[in-house]
Amino acid sequence: MSILPHPQAARINCDGCGLWEGEWKLAEGKIKKLVTDKGFGFIQGDRGDLFFHLSALQNSQFETLEVGQSVTYEEEEGPKGPRATAVEIIE
Repeated sequence: MSILPHPQAARINCDGCGLWEGEWKLAEGKIKKLVTDKGFGFIQGDRGDLFFHLSALQNSQFETLEVGQSVTYEEEEGPKGPRATAVEIIE
């Protein structure tokens, strides 16, 4: 889990979750679908499914991704709706 003060991250306010009030936690999800011949996929996140492009990957190659892998990501508004950026595999 990455903790960053980033405007795209979700603000945490919880009891007993291991984070201090006001800390930032990147969103987490799982790879739901990959369209390998087109270089994009979808992440199943807390707020629904998000598109991501292979250029959003931070620490791996698109060809090594598998459906069901856990990831962290940032979210931004793209031309066709919300999309994931800064996608990192959780190892």
